[in-house]
Amino acid sequence: YLILKSFYKIKSPENYSKINWTDPIIFQRMSSEEIVNIIELEKIDILCFALYVWTSSYSKTLMSLVKSRLPNIKIIVGGPDVYANIDDQYFEKYPFIDYAVYGDGESAFKEILDSIVESREISPTATNIITKTQRFDFKVFDDPVFKNVSPYIECKADLLNMMLDIFAE
Repeated sequence: YLILKSFYKIKSPENYSKINWTDPIIFQRMSSEEIVNIIELEKIDILCFALYVWTSSYSKTLMSLVKSRLPNIKIIVGGPDVYANIDDQYFEKYPFIDYAVYGDGESAFKEILDSIVESREISPTATNIITKTQRFDFKVFDDPVFKNVSPYIECKADLLNMMLDIFAE
Protein backbone atom coordinates (compact mmCIF):
# COMPACT_ATOMS: atom_id res chain seq x y z
CA TYR A 1 0.00 0.00 0.00
CA LEU A 2 2.64 2.50 1.04
CA ILE A 3 4.94 1.63 -1.86
CA LEU A 4 2.21 2.05 -4.46
CA LYS A 5 0.80 5.16 -2.82
CA SER A 6 4.18 6.87 -2.52
CA PHE A 7 5.10 5.96 -6.11
CA TYR A 8 1.82 7.45 -7.32
CA LYS A 9 2.32 10.57 -5.20
CA ILE A 10 5.75 11.14 -6.75
CA LYS A 11 4.94 10.19 -10.35
CA SER A 12 1.43 11.63 -10.67
CA PRO A 13 1.08 14.44 -8.11
CA GLU A 14 -1.69 16.22 -10.04
CA ASN A 15 -3.90 13.11 -9.97
CA TYR A 16 -2.77 12.04 -6.49
CA SER A 17 -4.42 15.12 -5.03
CA LYS A 18 -7.71 14.22 -6.76
CA ILE A 19 -7.97 10.91 -4.91
CA ASN A 20 -9.42 10.54 -1.44
CA TRP A 21 -7.18 7.75 -0.13
CA THR A 22 -8.51 5.48 2.59
CA ASP A 23 -6.55 3.37 5.04
CA PRO A 24 -6.19 -0.34 4.31
CA ILE A 25 -8.87 -2.57 5.79
CA ILE A 26 -7.59 -5.47 7.86
CA PHE A 27 -9.88 -8.36 6.97
CA GLN A 28 -9.42 -10.60 9.98
CA ARG A 29 -11.02 -8.12 12.33
CA MET A 30 -14.33 -7.72 10.47
CA SER A 31 -16.92 -9.82 8.73
CA SER A 32 -17.35 -9.56 4.97
CA GLU A 33 -20.62 -7.75 5.52
CA GLU A 34 -18.95 -5.17 7.78
CA ILE A 35 -16.24 -4.59 5.18
CA VAL A 36 -18.76 -4.10 2.36
CA ASN A 37 -20.73 -1.71 4.57
CA ILE A 38 -17.58 0.38 5.13
CA ILE A 39 -16.88 0.41 1.39
CA GLU A 40 -20.44 1.60 0.74
CA LEU A 41 -20.40 4.15 3.55
CA GLU A 42 -17.07 5.64 2.45
CA LYS A 43 -18.26 5.66 -1.17
CA ILE A 44 -15.12 3.88 -2.35
CA ASP A 45 -15.06 3.63 -6.12
CA ILE A 46 -11.67 1.95 -6.65
CA LEU A 47 -10.80 -1.08 -4.54
CA CYS A 48 -7.40 -2.75 -4.58
CA PHE A 49 -6.43 -6.21 -3.36
CA ALA A 50 -3.02 -7.78 -2.89
CA LEU A 51 -3.55 -11.48 -3.53
CA TYR A 52 -1.42 -14.02 -1.72
CA VAL A 53 -2.03 -17.76 -1.45
CA TRP A 54 -3.35 -17.31 2.09
CA THR A 55 -5.69 -14.40 1.24
CA SER A 56 -6.75 -15.17 -2.32
CA SER A 57 -9.85 -17.27 -1.70
CA TYR A 58 -11.29 -14.94 0.95
CA SER A 59 -10.43 -11.83 -1.09
CA LYS A 60 -12.16 -13.20 -4.20
CA THR A 61 -15.27 -14.01 -2.19
CA LEU A 62 -15.23 -10.48 -0.79
CA MET A 63 -14.68 -8.95 -4.25
CA SER A 64 -17.65 -10.86 -5.61
CA LEU A 65 -19.84 -9.61 -2.77
CA VAL A 66 -18.64 -6.02 -3.23
CA LYS A 67 -19.22 -6.11 -7.00
CA SER A 68 -22.72 -7.55 -6.57
CA ARG A 69 -23.66 -4.67 -4.25
CA LEU A 70 -21.63 -1.98 -6.04
CA PRO A 71 -21.46 -2.92 -9.72
CA ASN A 72 -19.71 0.31 -10.76
CA ILE A 73 -16.78 -0.08 -8.38
CA LYS A 74 -13.43 -0.73 -10.08
CA ILE A 75 -11.48 -3.65 -8.63
CA ILE A 76 -7.73 -3.91 -9.12
CA VAL A 77 -5.77 -7.00 -8.08
CA GLY A 78 -2.05 -7.55 -7.86
CA GLY A 79 0.36 -9.74 -5.96
CA PRO A 80 1.96 -13.14 -6.25
CA ASP A 81 -1.34 -15.05 -6.55
CA VAL A 82 -2.45 -13.17 -9.68
CA TYR A 83 -2.03 -15.40 -12.70
CA ALA A 84 -4.10 -13.62 -15.34
CA ASN A 85 -1.00 -13.57 -17.52
CA ILE A 86 -1.00 -17.38 -17.82
CA ASP A 87 -4.73 -18.17 -17.55
CA ASP A 88 -6.80 -17.13 -20.56
CA GLN A 89 -9.97 -17.83 -18.55
CA TYR A 90 -9.01 -15.61 -15.59
CA PHE A 91 -11.70 -12.98 -16.16
CA GLU A 92 -14.35 -15.62 -16.88
CA LYS A 93 -13.51 -17.23 -13.53
CA TYR A 94 -13.37 -13.87 -11.75
CA PRO A 95 -15.72 -11.49 -13.61
CA PHE A 96 -15.76 -9.09 -10.65
CA ILE A 97 -12.10 -8.14 -11.30
CA ASP A 98 -11.53 -5.19 -13.65
CA TYR A 99 -7.73 -4.97 -13.72
CA ALA A 100 -5.06 -7.57 -12.95
CA VAL A 101 -1.49 -6.48 -12.38
CA TYR A 102 1.15 -9.15 -12.80
CA GLY A 103 4.81 -8.77 -11.99
CA ASP A 104 6.00 -5.44 -10.67
CA GLY A 105 3.04 -3.20 -9.96
CA GLU A 106 4.23 0.35 -9.46
CA SER A 107 3.99 1.60 -13.06
CA ALA A 108 0.93 -0.52 -13.79
CA PHE A 109 -0.90 0.84 -10.73
CA LYS A 110 -0.06 4.41 -11.75
CA GLU A 111 -1.32 3.85 -15.29
CA ILE A 112 -4.56 2.26 -14.13
CA LEU A 113 -5.31 5.06 -11.65
CA ASP A 114 -4.38 7.75 -14.17
CA SER A 115 -6.69 6.19 -16.76
CA ILE A 116 -9.57 6.12 -14.28
CA VAL A 117 -8.98 9.64 -12.90
CA GLU A 118 -8.51 11.09 -16.40
CA SER A 119 -11.41 9.07 -17.91
CA ARG A 120 -9.26 7.65 -20.67
CA GLU A 121 -8.10 4.33 -22.04
CA ILE A 122 -4.99 2.67 -20.67
CA SER A 123 -1.97 3.79 -22.66
CA PRO A 124 -0.78 1.31 -25.32
CA THR A 125 2.70 1.55 -23.79
CA ALA A 126 1.48 0.36 -20.38
CA THR A 127 3.06 -2.75 -18.90
CA ASN A 128 2.13 -5.57 -16.52
CA ILE A 129 -1.64 -5.02 -16.84
CA ILE A 130 -4.36 -7.35 -18.05
CA THR A 131 -8.01 -6.36 -18.42
CA LYS A 132 -10.99 -8.23 -19.79
CA THR A 133 -10.14 -6.96 -23.27
CA GLN A 134 -6.43 -6.12 -23.25
CA ARG A 135 -3.09 -7.67 -22.37
CA PHE A 136 -0.05 -5.45 -21.94
CA ASP A 137 3.57 -6.53 -22.16
CA PHE A 138 5.60 -7.56 -19.15
CA LYS A 139 8.43 -5.35 -17.95
CA VAL A 140 10.65 -5.51 -14.90
CA PHE A 141 10.23 -2.33 -12.88
CA ASP A 142 13.29 -0.10 -12.87
CA ASP A 143 12.90 3.51 -11.85
CA PRO A 144 16.16 5.23 -10.90
CA VAL A 145 14.38 8.07 -9.07
CA PHE A 146 12.09 5.83 -7.01
CA LYS A 147 14.99 3.55 -5.99
CA ASN A 148 16.14 6.37 -3.73
CA VAL A 149 12.73 6.95 -2.11
CA SER A 150 11.59 5.40 1.13
CA PRO A 151 7.84 4.72 0.93
CA TYR A 152 7.77 4.67 4.72
CA ILE A 153 9.17 8.19 4.98
CA GLU A 154 7.14 9.42 2.00
CA CYS A 155 3.92 8.17 3.62
CA LYS A 156 4.93 8.56 7.28
CA ALA A 157 1.59 10.13 8.24
CA ASP A 158 -0.28 7.12 6.81
CA LEU A 159 2.04 4.70 8.58
CA LEU A 160 1.66 6.55 11.86
CA ASN A 161 -2.14 6.55 11.57
CA MET A 162 -2.19 2.83 10.80
CA MET A 163 0.02 2.10 13.82
CA LEU A 164 -2.11 4.28 16.08
CA ASP A 165 -5.23 2.43 14.89
CA ILE A 166 -3.62 -0.94 15.63
CA PHE A 167 -2.47 0.09 19.12
CA ALA A 168 -5.81 1.70 19.91
CA GLU A 169 -7.53 -1.68 19.65
